[in-house]
Amino acid sequence: HGILGWYHSGYDPTTDTGGLTKYGISQKAHPELDIKNLSREDAAEIYHRDYWRAIDADALPPNMRLAAFDSAVNQGVPQTRTWLKQSGGNLQTFMKLRIEKYAKLARQPKYDQYAKGWANRLMDLGVSEAAVRVIREGPDNIGRALSPEDMARLDLDGAGGGEGGKPPS
Repeated sequence: HGILGWYHSGYDPTTDTGGLTKYGISQKAHPELDIKNLSREDAAEIYHRDYWRAIDADALPPNMRLAAFDSAVNQGVPQTRTWLKQSGGNLQTFMKLRIEKYAKLARQPKYDQYAKGWANRLMDLGVSEAAVRVIREGPDNIGRALSPEDMARLDLDGAGGGEGGKPPS
């Protein structure tokens, strides 16, 4: 389904921290755009130019491309570049870094509403249910540090993406 499949064409500036958002393109990240009238084609062009090319996804190993691209869109290009370097091109390590970040964010009231979506998106990329459970265990997580059990879950096998950088079918 690709990146656009994770986003809807609607927008709601009251619930998205990026402000007015359509197809996952936010006014905060793109103040120069008329988000309300953004077309799907324009969104695809922005994704390619500002995220795919910005991380040089074509130069990545095929199994890293979609995960890194999605990360660039969701966590930003600079953060994605950092994780690519830290992971040394290892997809499982890269995904573990993402899960750790989402798990920490989900413990903050401002971001807990996004935990389920983050977990679902990572499972679409091939991460195991057990590994993402640390993100979406619900409101009991708010304010709680990652436990040793949570950290152990992050070491589970299954963090990865589908072949060719596409989500598994």
